Amino acid sequence: EITWVTGVQTCALPISALADAPTSRVLVMGEGRVLEYDAPWTLLETPDSAFSELCRSSGEDELLRRMAFAARDAQQSV
Repeated sequence: EITWVTGVQTCALPISALADAPTSRVLVMGEGRVLEYDAPWTLLETPDSAFSELCRSSGEDELLRRMAFAARDAQQSV
């Protein structure tokens, strides 16, 4: 007899919490599979990335971009 165990774990954070964390990586999933995994600023450098689309659809795209690139600059200056 085979017993299948499945589960779903969801961690939802405001996008702004992801955008300005200097050491974070963003995992974007869609339909149960990994779409993207990288630093927020790297994903935002690709206009057609899923993370870029999420930021645009939030209505705070410019703010999120400034936060992400400031976090990148802060990490690079360490």
